[in-house]
Amino acid sequence: MDKGLIYMKIDSNGAAYFKNYDLNIIPDPPIRTGDNFVLDLYRDRNGKIWIGTVGGGLKYLDPVVGEFTHFKNETDNPNSISSNAASAICEDSWGNIWIGTGHTVLSESEGAGLNKFDPNTNKFVSYKHDPEDPTSLCSNNISSLLIDREGILWIGTIGYQINSVPIAELLSSSKPHFTHYTNFNRNTVNSIDEDRLGNVWITFHGRTVYKFNRSQNPFIWYRHIENNPNTLRGRSVSMVQEDKAGNIWFGTYGLDKYDPVTGKFIHFPHYPNETNGLSSGYITSFCEDKHGNYWIGTDNGLNRLDPKKGVFTYFFENPEVPFGLRSNLITEVLASQSGDLWVASAKSGLQLYDLDENRFYYFDLDTNSLQDDEITGIYEDQSGTLWCNTYGYGCFALKIKDYKIESVKHYLHRPTDKNSLSSNLVEDIIRSQFSDTNAVWIATNIGLDRLDLKTETFTHFYIEDGLPTNFLLKLLEDNKGNIWCACANDIAVYDIETGKISSYSDGDGMPFTGFGSRPQNACKTKDGQLIFSGGSGSLGFFPEQIKQNMIVPPVYLTNFKVFHESVKLDTSIQFIKKIELPFDKNVFSFEFTALNYTNTKKNEYAYKLVGLYDDWIYIGNERVASFTNIEPGEYIFRVKGSNNHGVWNEEGTSLKIIILPPWWATTWAYIIYAALVLTLVYFTWKLQLKRVRNK
Repeated sequence: MDKGLIYMKIDSNGAAYFKNYDLNIIPDPPIRTGDNFVLDLYRDRNGKIWIGTVGGGLKYLDPVVGEFTHFKNETDNPNSISSNAASAICEDSWGNIWIGTGHTVLSESEGAGLNKFDPNTNKFVSYKHDPEDPTSLCSNNISSLLIDREGILWIGTIGYQINSVPIAELLSSSKPHFTHYTNFNRNTVNSIDEDRLGNVWITFHGRTVYKFNRSQNPFIWYRHIENNPNTLRGRSVSMVQEDKAGNIWFGTYGLDKYDPVTGKFIHFPHYPNETNGLSSGYITSFCEDKHGNYWIGTDNGLNRLDPKKGVFTYFFENPEVPFGLRSNLITEVLASQSGDLWVASAKSGLQLYDLDENRFYYFDLDTNSLQDDEITGIYEDQSGTLWCNTYGYGCFALKIKDYKIESVKHYLHRPTDKNSLSSNLVEDIIRSQFSDTNAVWIATNIGLDRLDLKTETFTHFYIEDGLPTNFLLKLLEDNKGNIWCACANDIAVYDIETGKISSYSDGDGMPFTGFGSRPQNACKTKDGQLIFSGGSGSLGFFPEQIKQNMIVPPVYLTNFKVFHESVKLDTSIQFIKKIELPFDKNVFSFEFTALNYTNTKKNEYAYKLVGLYDDWIYIGNERVASFTNIEPGEYIFRVKGSNNHGVWNEEGTSLKIIILPPWWATTWAYIIYAALVLTLVYFTWKLQLKRVRNK
């Protein structure tokens, strides 16, 4: 409403009515949209009302004269609006009008990017998505616009999420760089707004709302986007590795090469009938050898790619070749420190490929315990020891010399031995390369193990030690020596200095949490980025950018119940210091909360009832403490809480509880009992005295 004018968009009726009860009534209907649908209304600094429609282009109403001006796309006029589907409108501080165009379910008019309208020249300039330019607008279908207090234009799209770009850059550059935000698990943006604190709130289709903190966006989502060739080719990522040039390679349905400098992808798809391509689209592993060739493990043989010639060479299982590959089902390929190539398979164990002699050497680890030589992963530590993990047979540590096994150690879980592996199902192994260099970390399906190489002793970490789950998948070490673990739905980190474990999930900004599918893979890049693969792409982040929430949350009581019914108190329970209950109301409970709004499902609580027991009872994220059949007396109920990163409010809050005794157990009752007893004694004494005198 503005000076007696009410502006409305009537979506279903296709008309916008403007009524001024102080002056006059504009004839009905003043507007009929091209497709009977108004998408957006905006009032500019001069009082003009801009109307975006589905198919009728852009219009504005001058309320002073009551006239409309129309703008429609003209095919032969590059200075006209780029589309007749005007979906979002806003104005910058220079008076330019910005229009987003977008496809809707009610119109066949496709969006044609972002438009700037200059009121001084009456000309439009458009900005569109360029598939060859990763810094261009991510989509031409725009659903919402916002210019924030810092002069940043935020652009919500249909299907491709969020872009931002400074208005100043748009006005000064012929090729502005749009920042892409893809770290959301929803695609279609309904609206973007800014609050008084400068936070940007993004509403997605499907009733999902995000509060975007521009100062903290640590997670990078490498993923597949439909109809966008400059993304991963497939949704699920089975392999991720970095080559010597800093390119990141992803195994999807085929092989994808990502250049972090240019932001561009190159795809190597699998075509069954192609003579020079991948032998399979299912990629399990990748490495680069000393000659600069790329080796790709698949479920159908081993591939070598010469990047200079673009030529593939294939290695397949062939029993007739004495020093050939023993299995086509490759689980891991790894360049050794000696320059040769380790190859592990799920059926034929471990082989070492001599690049110079072009022959494979086979190593028999332990035929008595390793069924079908099922090795699922290999890792070579800084001492040259090769670690092999298996699904069901623990792990092996090998020393190799002159293509022969010099020594082998087999680590197993033994139910009666606490100083053994947590489980024989081993998912991953790494050795610390920084402060804790004598430690080997082992991820299993029931916890995290630390093996001390000096003492040959194990330390175990489970859910009760802070892990979000005991089923761990992949391990990486950051530059400070902290150990990061990919779990089914979380990322956990063991702090090497404090010995504490923290975890992160979707509530901490992670765009997806699907790490539970096999095969799992992870890598650490030269610049310190950690990347974990999963069912919805790959998650990358720089550990130093992930900040702990150090804010101590206030803790408040929120409800008080007696026999499971809420009690109506004189004032809010958070302001009450004492509650008195009769003896027959001794079944009661408290509800409470910690005021931390970041990933609230990780807030934790502990309570105690002083006078009954003095030890804290830790209850995880439960927010209720219940008590039954409490004896009469005085007690103090105390509760404390933590935020999502385990920062506790140790003071918490407290309240005094008095359970009144029954009337027959009160002080006055005991005084009366005493008086009666004394009276009885007195009269008995008097009676006895009288009897003595009578004698």
